[in-house]
Amino acid sequence: MRKVGIVRSGEVDFNSLYSILKDNPEIDKCGAVVMFMGIVRGYDKNKNKLKKLIYDADENIAIEA
Repeated sequence: MRKVGIVRSGEVDFNSLYSILKDNPEIDKCGAVVMFMGIVRGYDKNKNKLKKLIYDADENIAIEA
């Protein structure tokens, strides 16, 4: 399985990003495209300022769905 990540800071134009993804000639090999749109809290439970958000997926659960 190949995972691809795109790191962006600041504002993101989701329509533009989606166009880039769907125009990829290998898009038919993709099982899913997932985007997060929302607000991430600024601090963790220990009141440390968050620096990044990391996504992970359990392949077994994703395949069951």
